[in-house]
Formats: sequence, C-alpha cells, structure tokens
Amino acid sequence: MAVTANQLTKRQEGCRVSYPAAAANLYEGSLAFINSAGYLDDDTATGANAFAGIVVAQCDNSGGSAGDLNAEVYAEGVFELTGTGFAQTSVGRAAFATDNYTITAAPSASGVYVGRIVGYVSSTKVLVSIEPIESAGASTVQTKTADYTVTAGDSGRTFTTNGASGTVVFSMPAAVPGLKYRFHVGAAQELRIDPNGTETISLPSTGVAGAAGKYLTANAAGETVDVECAVAGTWSVFGYTGTWTAEP
Repeated sequence: MAVTANQLTKRQEGCRVSYPAAAANLYEGSLAFINSAGYLDDDTATGANAFAGIVVAQCDNSGGSAGDLNAEVYAEGVFELTGTGFAQTSVGRAAFATDNYTITAAPSASGVYVGRIVGYVSSTKVLVSIEPIESAGASTVQTKTADYTVTAGDSGRTFTTNGASGTVVFSMPAAVPGLKYRFHVGAAQELRIDPNGTETISLPSTGVAGAAGKYLTANAAGETVDVECAVAGTWSVFGYTGTWTAEP
C-alpha cells in the first residue's frame, strides 16, 4: 500500500541528487521515480517510470506546478525497505518497487527495478543496495507484448517480449549520443527495432548501417542486442547474441 506520510527509513549514507519535482507530495523515506516528463514523482506508472532514489526530506509540491520545487534523493547506499514474503534466500535477488514504499523480490511487468537485496531482516524487511537508473550498470527491465514507442527517458532499460503472442515493434526515439537500450526476445515471436525514417541501425554481424528507416529483427527466444547512439542519427550495436537481420 502506498504511504501518505513521512517514513523513518533506516539507511547508510550515500550521495544526494536533486531533481525538479512533479506536482506531488514526495514523502521523506519513500521511493521516488522519474516520470515521462522528466520530473521526480511518487508514481511507478505501472512500471514505466525509472527509479531515482530515496527521498531525503519531504517535498510537498502537490499544490504547485511541476518544477516549482526541487527535491533531493539518496542515489546510493543500503536501505532497509519494506515488503512481504522475504526469507534468507531473498539475499542476492533483485528488488522491485510496486509503489512508493513497497518492494518485492518478484519481477513483473509493472514493477520497477530499485536494486539488489543484500541483507535479510525479517519476512517484511530487507536491506537493499539501491541502483537508480543513472547509476553505473543499473538497468530496469520492461516486458512489452504489444508495439511500444521507446522514449529518451527509457535510456538504460532492457526490454523483453516475454509472453508475446505476435510481432512486437519498438519504435525508436531520435538517435542522440548517449542513449542506449537492450532488447531481449522473450518469446519465439518477431521483435523489431525500428529507427525513424531518416536514421539507421547497424547490423550486428557486420557493424554496417542499414538503409535509413530500416528495422532490425530477430525471432528466436533468448536472442539479445545492445544498441547505443555514438553518432547522432545512427544506432550502433555494441553486443548481441543470436541472429539479427535487417529489413529487406
């Protein structure tokens, strides 16, 4: 259940990051996320918003407009977080947020990755080493079973098509240096990575860019590809498994 008051959350000191706040009341000790507009929010958006960190002090911007106030979050550290069904065997597993206070060790399409469980306290509390989206090596996994328009805010995420019953097309944003994504064929169905009409994506096996607007595709479960923009207008592949082909 989402909290509606400040919470005393045990922590080990970590660095702080400041973000412009959404039109929301961000409670001390709660989990915060970056929404699609680029503001710090208290909403997971059913798994769409990336984890930003733990709120340092209450920031009530519910009566204002997005960006009127800034809020700080802890972006590093080990925190005692709350959920259910934990055991000693939970240690080492990934932790996922289901709202602005509750976590679980069970991944789902609506959960947001927040870090790694490093200590067991009780069946309702564990120690989590948090990994916000901007942290080195951090990633959030999103399951998509229908066509999806990828955003710049999704940079750093892994997309999987686990459970898909047909072709899933990922329409890419404008290729801006620094944006990067990972794709995983989760079901034996076609996964397409489709750049916009003027941009290109390289063929993994050769590194040669395809024609403008031509998609990259694979359809065998378990195949993966990492794409990143190093040069504006072009998506390059920096690692892959399986067989990826270009649109004819």
